[in-house]
Amino acid sequence: MLAGVSVWVLFGAALAVYSPKRPGLYHALVLVIEIVWFIDVMMFMYGACG
Repeated sequence: MLAGVSVWVLFGAALAVYSPKRPGLYHALVLVIEIVWFIDVMMFMYGACG
């Protein structure tokens, strides 16, 4: 559950730092969000099916 909450917090942070002039930080946060979200989904699937 903590991973799911952290995905939403990171998403809010990514929206807050978005700037067309400096997209590097935004893209790095989106990459971290995708990795944490994938781990979160895998933990959910393992808990539900495993």
